[in-house]
Formats: sequence, C-alpha cells, structure tokens
Amino acid sequence: MLVLPKKHAVTYFPLVCGNIENEDKCNYVKVVFYDKLMRLWKFRYCYWKSSQSYVFTTREWNRFVKDTKLKAKDTIVFYRCEPIYLTNKGERRPFSLLM
Repeated sequence: MLVLPKKHAVTYFPLVCGNIENEDKCNYVKVVFYDKLMRLWKFRYCYWKSSQSYVFTTREWNRFVKDTKLKAKDTIVFYRCEPIYLTNKGERRPFSLLM
C-alpha cells in the first residue's frame, strides 16, 4: 500500500466520504492516473480511521509497484494536467499523471 501524508491527501486528493461525520456509507474513492507511458492505472484511495491515514490499497497498486520496479525510498510524483487539445465536444478535460 501507499500511505499519503494527511496534509497532502486532504489538499490535493478527492474527499473520502468515510472521514466525515455522518457519512460512513462509503470508505474509498476510485482514482485514475496515467503513468509516463500513458498506461491507465485505477486505484482505491481510502481513509483508515484506525491509523488516521490516507492510503492506496488494491491489487492494482501492487501491480503498479511490480511493473514499475519501485523500491523502498523511491519517490512518487502526482500531477494534474490541463490538456491543450479539445475533446470532440469542444471542451478541455484535465487528467492526472503518476510518475
């Protein structure tokens, strides 16, 4: 699993409804990223009340670690990108990168 620092998780990542009083219906959010080779990665992002931490926990995260040969103390960088191209409806759609 990947543990995210709380100050960054609450600032830059989607709100996880399980961490708000009276909203215990869901305990994770699906987040989607592209890596530097533009491969799509989907992760479960959640808040663990017991440890008060935000984490990516899923088989997909384990696969990402294996495929990219991540090791202890490697750095992961997340980007939110605003594309310069337009969709077929004339709108710009942001996307997220993981490096």
